[in-house]
Amino acid sequence: MINVFIIEEHQEAFFIWQYAVLKEIIPNRNNTILHVDEHADMNIPTLRTSLKKIGPDLRDIMSFARNQLGISEFIIPAIYRKFFKEVYWMRWDNKFAQPDKTLNVVSHNSEGRILYITDNVLLAGMFNPDRTSAVYHQISHDASITPSGPVVLDIDLDYFYCDYDTGERYEVQVTETEYNAFHRDPYHRLRIMSGGKLHTEKRDGQYYYIYHPGPVRESPELNPEEITQRIEIFINWLQTNNIQPVFIDICRSRFSGFTPAEHWKSIEEHLVQGLRKLLPITLKYLDELIEEEGLTRLSDIQSDT
Repeated sequence: MINVFIIEEHQEAFFIWQYAVLKEIIPNRNNTILHVDEHADMNIPTLRTSLKKIGPDLRDIMSFARNQLGISEFIIPAIYRKFFKEVYWMRWDNKFAQPDKTLNVVSHNSEGRILYITDNVLLAGMFNPDRTSAVYHQISHDASITPSGPVVLDIDLDYFYCDYDTGERYEVQVTETEYNAFHRDPYHRLRIMSGGKLHTEKRDGQYYYIYHPGPVRESPELNPEEITQRIEIFINWLQTNNIQPVFIDICRSRFSGFTPAEHWKSIEEHLVQGLRKLLPITLKYLDELIEEEGLTRLSDIQSDT
């Protein structure tokens, strides 16, 4: 049976992968990740803990994933730890896909904390023992692939329907004093550091910072039939390419807002149904795993800051 783990947000995939390695469900290195997602999730995290110091304690790994990784920052650390040697990023519309390339990941002073990425092996140091690398492919559902290693199938529900308007908007309530300070001071630190990404709103006597990390694309208007069709196309693609994953994780992305609140449950149900028709799978949820392992619930883990 193929283990399918349901997680809430995507940085939790790092924890799930490490768990799977510790339980000898999947190899500890040289895997291929098939990352099915509207987003590449190849950003570099800001780490306080060296990746070289992460041990086998599941509680520590969970705390690391929660407190030091963002939802777009979990793949590069896995490459650095030699977990993946090949990455396929599958996006529904990948018309701006770049040619295949080899990514080299190194760290400052070989400490495993401040990471750098380059496709220049000479810059990374061909014989640098700290260097790890992975071949990076950007594909869509019309591509044919031949993975070079055991496949970890990593699916984000927002691949099938992404809500950019909600996912790319962050809102924090502030005091009236802070609101006024932002407007009066042309050198307010948040203003000069954020530029056009940050603005303010006043609603019903309350004050807010509104943050957009990048240009907000228009969210598509899809009806349930179109969403189901996308899932069927994806399942057929897996079958056509004879993808036999050793492990599957499914990320809901409902708290971040990238998967629409009114659709995530039906997308998950239809996706699982499709996978069951194709593969012998067994489902497990993150909360169940945490309870089974005798760990504190993820929501109760205190910040390590």
